[in-house]
Amino acid sequence: MEPLSTEWRYTVTVPEGFVLRALPEDKSTNIGPATFTQHYETDNQGNVKATLRFETTRPRYSSHDTLALRDAVLEAYKQDSVAIWFDQAGSKLIRNGKTSEGLAADRTLIANYPTEGLHHAQIAYAYVTAGLGDLARSEAKQATKLDPKSFIAYRSLGWACEFNEVGIQFAAGFDLDCAIKALKQAVELDPDDSSATGDLAVLNEYDQDGERYTANAHLADGVSILRALKEKDKAAGEQYENNILFDLFYSGRYKELLDELEKLPATTTRRGLEIAAVVAMKGGTEGTAAGTERANQLSAGADERTKALAAAGNMLLRLRLYPEAAEMLSAAAEGQQDSAATAQRIALLRQLTPWNGKYLPASDPCAVVQRMFISYLTGRFDEAIANEVLSRHAYSSDSEWQNNLKKSEQTRGMLHFLAGKSQLPAVVLLDVTIGNLKFSAEGDDDSGYRITVNRLGAKSTQYFVIKDNGAYFVVTDETASEAGNEALYLLNAGRNKEAQSLLNWMREQMHKGGGDDPLAGPVFPRFWSVGDAADPNAMKLAASALVSSNPAIKDLLPFVRDAWQKASTDEARLNLALLLAYGYLTTEDASHLQEIASGIIKEYPDSNTSLNLLGSAYGMLKEWDTWKTMLDGQLAKRPDDEELIRLKALWGEESGDWSEARSAWQMLIDKGTAKPNDYNMYGWSSLFDNTVNDTAINEARQATMLTNNASFAELHTLACLYAAEGKTTEARDLLLKAMTLSNLSIPNSEVWFGFGSIYEQYGLNDAAARAYSKVEKPLGRMNPSNTYVLAQTRLKNLESSGGSKGSAGHN
Repeated sequence: MEPLSTEWRYTVTVPEGFVLRALPEDKSTNIGPATFTQHYETDNQGNVKATLRFETTRPRYSSHDTLALRDAVLEAYKQDSVAIWFDQAGSKLIRNGKTSEGLAADRTLIANYPTEGLHHAQIAYAYVTAGLGDLARSEAKQATKLDPKSFIAYRSLGWACEFNEVGIQFAAGFDLDCAIKALKQAVELDPDDSSATGDLAVLNEYDQDGERYTANAHLADGVSILRALKEKDKAAGEQYENNILFDLFYSGRYKELLDELEKLPATTTRRGLEIAAVVAMKGGTEGTAAGTERANQLSAGADERTKALAAAGNMLLRLRLYPEAAEMLSAAAEGQQDSAATAQRIALLRQLTPWNGKYLPASDPCAVVQRMFISYLTGRFDEAIANEVLSRHAYSSDSEWQNNLKKSEQTRGMLHFLAGKSQLPAVVLLDVTIGNLKFSAEGDDDSGYRITVNRLGAKSTQYFVIKDNGAYFVVTDETASEAGNEALYLLNAGRNKEAQSLLNWMREQMHKGGGDDPLAGPVFPRFWSVGDAADPNAMKLAASALVSSNPAIKDLLPFVRDAWQKASTDEARLNLALLLAYGYLTTEDASHLQEIASGIIKEYPDSNTSLNLLGSAYGMLKEWDTWKTMLDGQLAKRPDDEELIRLKALWGEESGDWSEARSAWQMLIDKGTAKPNDYNMYGWSSLFDNTVNDTAINEARQATMLTNNASFAELHTLACLYAAEGKTTEARDLLLKAMTLSNLSIPNSEVWFGFGSIYEQYGLNDAAARAYSKVEKPLGRMNPSNTYVLAQTRLKNLESSGGSKGSAGHN
């Protein structure tokens, strides 16, 4: 009689849109005297075939063998079943850095099954990972419409709503109400899903600004949800025990917190909560004494006591109980080798008080600066506030005014960015900032005020303030065009004393050029010196110089030209010629610029300033060869002149000969005299003629290293080059870092271009087009290397390529 064997064969079919994670391992297991083998393989469709074989190994069993077989079988039943795991194909591709392929896989499923909400929910998660928050939200909403009873659909919507348009969680533009509402619906659809319930509770710990544990967060709801979860599923609820404790603490339910802590095993965090709750309940010196006593009573060693006191101090800090926090941190530092930074922090907390929301009285000229600064910091600065604190006369047109407001909008929420970088809650950072703001005013109502602002850890800044129609307004923070526009308004209104004071203030900030080029430097100092008499014509010319690079100069050019024609000295005529040249350059009046610049270069043939002005005229007239010949002649005489080489690069930019421009920057690189911007422009220029390569990326990377990865322009360039090369993950990371460096809560034009490039790589042409459309045209004359030029080129390419590619989401 032969041994017996039995074989089972199974086939596990791969679901559409999924891929096998990994084959189970082949095994051969002894089951008593018998053997059990497992073999797994895949076919060419990716299906898994399992062959299971049982062999007795001998024809007869003794009673001992039978008992051993029985025991082994019973033991086998206790083991986990063999699981064959499949990953959603798109999600796996994205995790492996193949975002474009992953999104394409998800879009294929949607196309094949247009009425199924599941695939819209899947791509919503993919969009969040890829940083497309708006598309994620749109797809998740579509999933809920197609399948209103789907837990997965509402779960994906809740997740998507936690991110803003470019995929930053809890940043400006995220939708807390949407996220909470969607998660509530998900929990109603599947009340047994403990994970969704826990996520809903945690979400209630955030406020509309994305800050955690603030007075505006729904902490009480979080506690109720988690307590209900704990009653229903003890094991799941216990995972969120500390969340309940923190929610009780930050909502001021200290007695309830202490009662809860008595039931739980002690940890450093819980000891810290216990100390902080005792301090907060009594407050002041009585509270700190009680907290210290409680710390001494804790059953913990000295090291654990120190950690608990430090934790308590940091928790009290979030409650804005600053003196109490200082005492706990000081007690934690006792006997420790304290750093100077810690001592400084404690000293700062001892004198810090919560800001009560009060501003300086309106009768104080510093008040408008204070209000502007605080509203700007807190993200509350809008057009209504701008009209109340900013002088409208400092802007020559409505478009210039709106452009200024848009810059403010981009940094809305700056406080939260800064809080993240400083590791302080936003409200605490606000108290620290406002508590250390110092204002000083110099001047009077008749001449205007110079307001100096000093704040902790930053350079002092100055603002010019005037009184208009009984109220104070901020004119500028040393921006030339704003000061010039305001001075012109004051002169037209006959307020010469204020105009003179404003010009004096600007002159103190701006100095004449120096060096080898006698024409270098700003033109304004040529027209004004502190102490000059309040002559209306002289002041008007000085104000014109301040707006020479602003479109407002156009209406002033006849006045300046008349003065130039009547000039009685060579110096005055030269200065006026320079002002005219800059004005014609700004207004792109090529013929007049050529006329004036030709006269200047006759007197100063070796001045790089005169070469630049005349070259710009040739550029506007498309006389590229004439310009090039002029530059080459100078370079033959001065081959090592760095600025002259940069003018040759400018010729390349203006003429569209980017290769020639890069050759000029390469000369500087080879000479070892290149500056960060030279390396940066080498890389940036390759985007204009589609020549992005390793050399361009290496030069851009060198620019970031020379600026210690702390310059927006250099990081932005490298990000865009990475995007062009398909390195979307690296590109996105750099764009977000650049935003953080500039305290941007939402993208500016440059960042939108970078995201547009990434979206193109994803195959989302509609999304890319929307991003490129948000790149705004700059006011005045536009440099040929401006981001707007690139964005417009990309938009035209997308249009000519035949329209959209890929899903742009659903409304």
